[in-house]
Amino acid sequence: MSAVEVTFPEGVRPLARLSGGEVSEVWRVEADGVPAVLKLQSDAPPGFFEAEEDGLARLRAVGALRVPRVLERGE
Repeated sequence: MSAVEVTFPEGVRPLARLSGGEVSEVWRVEADGVPAVLKLQSDAPPGFFEAEEDGLARLRAVGALRVPRVLERGE
């Protein structure tokens, strides 16, 4: 997916495309004035982002790593 094909949600301003996304397209954005990371995958299987959010919550609960907080998830 190229940057030209990406449609950002209302209130989200793209700042830079980030490298390292093996499966998804990843962007540094500003969402209603708050810095954030936006992950996009048009062909994600059902439950993909829900499972990732659950995994991040489990990692965060251990408390040994800095783990990003999911602000919003869509399917």
